[in-house]
Amino acid sequence: MFDKQPFSTVMKACGLLEKEALDIAAEHLELDVVLQAICEEIESVFSFDFVAVQLIRPQENIIETVYGTGFARDWCGRAKHYIAEDEQLQDIQANIAQSGLVEIISGWDNRFDRWVYDAYKHKKYNRVFVPIVLAQDVNCDFQDDWIRSLDWSIEASSENSDGKRLAIKVAPAIPLSETSFTIIGTIEAGYNDLGSEITSEKAVELYKKTALSASKIYQMLLPYKLLATTKVVQS
Repeated sequence: MFDKQPFSTVMKACGLLEKEALDIAAEHLELDVVLQAICEEIESVFSFDFVAVQLIRPQENIIETVYGTGFARDWCGRAKHYIAEDEQLQDIQANIAQSGLVEIISGWDNRFDRWVYDAYKHKKYNRVFVPIVLAQDVNCDFQDDWIRSLDWSIEASSENSDGKRLAIKVAPAIPLSETSFTIIGTIEAGYNDLGSEITSEKAVELYKKTALSASKIYQMLLPYKLLATTKVVQS
C-alpha cells in the first residue's frame, strides 16, 4: 500500500509551485511597480537626473540592470555583468556588490565598460554607486533599525585627468551579532553634468534610503516567494 500522507504533501507542494510559476509574469510587473516608486522617490529627493537599479541573479552569477529612469531606461536588459571573483575582471556594479562600498565617480574609471561609456557619452556624468543592503535577524525577519545609526569614513580618494573617485565605507555604529547583511544589488544615480556635485553626505543618505527599500525589493524576488511557499507547505 502507498503512504497517502507523503503523496498528498507532494501534491500540495506541486500545486503551490505551479501557481507560483503562473504568477511569475505578474510578479515581474509588481517588481517594476515597486522599482518605479523607489527610483522616482530617489530622483525627487536628491534631484538626480537618472536612477538605475541593478539586481543580482545568483543562479547565473550576474548582476543586471532591471529598471531605470531618465536616460538609464535604455540600459534595462542590456547591461549584464558576470560577478567574477577576481577584482581586476569586475565591472563597477559587480565590484560595488562585492565590496559594499559607496562610490562617487565622475569621468572614467577602469571598471567601466569602455563601449558603454563611449556609446552613451558617460564622460560628462557625475554618479554615485550604492549597494542595496538587506538586513535580517535569525528568524529571517527584515530589520531596519540599524540604518538609524551608521558610521562612515573615506576609504579611498583619487583624481587624475580622466576622472575622480571617492570611496566611502558605511557600517552600523553598533555591531549587530544576530543580524545578517546581504547585498542583493546596487543603485546607480547621478547627473549628466559634471558641475552638479554629489557630496559624501548625500551619498550616505542615498545608502540609507536604499537600505530602507531593500526589503520591498526582496519581497518581489523569486527566492523570497519560494521561501514563503515552502513555509506554507510545511505548515
